Amino acid sequence: MELDDDLQELDINNDVQNQRRRQHNAQQREHDANNRRGRERRSQENVNSFLAACRCNIDTFDPDTANITANDLGPMNVKCGYCQALGFEVEFKWNQEDPPKKHMGKMCCNQGKIILEPPPAVPIALYKLYTSNDPRAETFRGLLRYFNAGLAMGSIQVDDQTVYQGPPGAFKVHGQIYKRIGPMLPSLPSVYGDGTPKCLQIWFCDADEQADLRVRQDCGVRRNRTTYRRHKEIFQLLQRILSSCGNPLLHRFLTIYEEIERNGTDPDDVRIVIDINPSEGRHPGRFNAPNSTEIFALLPDQTAQNLSKYAILTPMRQSDPRQNPIRRIPDFFSIHDPLLYPLLRPTGQEGWHRHMRITSTNEKVSVRQYTRFNMMQRELHNIDPEDQDHTVQKYCICHLARKLYQQWLCDAWAKVESNDMGWVETHQSALFADQYVNLMRRAAENTTGGGTTLVALRKDVVI
Repeated sequence: MELDDDLQELDINNDVQNQRRRQHNAQQREHDANNRRGRERRSQENVNSFLAACRCNIDTFDPDTANITANDLGPMNVKCGYCQALGFEVEFKWNQEDPPKKHMGKMCCNQGKIILEPPPAVPIALYKLYTSNDPRAETFRGLLRYFNAGLAMGSIQVDDQTVYQGPPGAFKVHGQIYKRIGPMLPSLPSVYGDGTPKCLQIWFCDADEQADLRVRQDCGVRRNRTTYRRHKEIFQLLQRILSSCGNPLLHRFLTIYEEIERNGTDPDDVRIVIDINPSEGRHPGRFNAPNSTEIFALLPDQTAQNLSKYAILTPMRQSDPRQNPIRRIPDFFSIHDPLLYPLLRPTGQEGWHRHMRITSTNEKVSVRQYTRFNMMQRELHNIDPEDQDHTVQKYCICHLARKLYQQWLCDAWAKVESNDMGWVETHQSALFADQYVNLMRRAAENTTGGGTTLVALRKDVVI
């Protein structure tokens, strides 16, 4: 009996302990759940405030309900007296010339010191896509980055931080921007990948297949058959525009392809060279189309000689799966913009390069000066020679390109930062000499210049 009583008491104690343990575990789970809900609530509040800031759209604000006072700068119709850039009245200053001229300082041309050639006319069919109210044109403008990426001859890889919910937000990127170009022809499936053409490689397919390959890209929206068909029609139109407007980059790549096909040369034995050293007879201060000698093919019996150290050398088709045929496009290549932004540079006019100079003074143009000059909006009077209606193109299409223009601005500012850092890296000795030249001179004289010796200024510091 005593044993049975002891066992019964032990079972009761075990039940009490188990019940207490279950209560403790339940309380711990409830505590953890409360903490998790609190973290989620605070996180959601942060996300909501961030999204609210990113969704700011001045056109949707109602000052009566939002308690916000609109800041009206007036019309943007005041012109710089030197480069005719448009701006607001409050942005302008007067210089001391006779007669005085209005200017915006370094925001545009730095009082006439940086004057570049205006952009040329673009094909009228493309200009109408940027300006007309046609449903196809509205679709084009709403997905400009998508259509540009489908037609680009290179690729851009970024960490996209743009907020796409709500009203249109600014294009944002985080970290490095990578610009690359690969072989002209897709690799064989037995070598690498599945043989699907990408970027430049798509241009060597027939027209209908080109549109099919490009429209298969993800455009960020759900598409039904009607939308898919409209996107394909737009790509077909853009392909015809770029193929017929005399784009020298595209023409040169197609010419190389035709020559290799006609001669029966194995593409695995051919290398493509892109070298952008200024050629003879080409003025470095103009928006010239790249010279055809800058892009050429090296046949098996030819060697790469007299190339700059920055030249791009890539196989025409990848033949070794262990090799990486992708090459980086340097920021200072003149073909950087026409390769990556065919819808902003449809005729292949070059972008900034290290040898660009001002036409009148022969002084070098920095990438910062070039970007500032081209950011400003100016009234143009361009007319496409092929346009029978002689439609006047009043503005550069860059300022009509919405998110694509924002992408170009981010890319341009990244080039400015990269160029500044490159200068600091390559001018370390000069920077140190400029900083310490006076100190070294005073140290040699053992004086501070005020009658006190450097030895007298010495202080002992205990670390």
